Amino acid sequence: GKMTEPGLHFIISVGIQHIAAWLKGTGAVMILNLIEDAATAEIGGTLLWQWVHHPRGKLDEDRQITAELVLHMIPKELAEFRGVYD
Repeated sequence: GKMTEPGLHFIISVGIQHIAAWLKGTGAVMILNLIEDAATAEIGGTLLWQWVHHPRGKLDEDRQITAELVLHMIPKELAEFRGVYD
């Protein structure tokens, strides 16, 4: 299937949450009743890299997934967790 914008936001969110948990010393985080760990974050990061660097890396509405698009989404995802992991 194709990647959706909510799916892209979710992958970015999982990475951010895992890094925050790792920095706090827990190493894993509960997301949607599942334990997500370094493997999940690594898979998500790899997918992001592949989509950004491949000409077929497009969202379902045919918009190219670019580094700029991902970087634009990160602040929104960070804002969701301000204070949660402080």
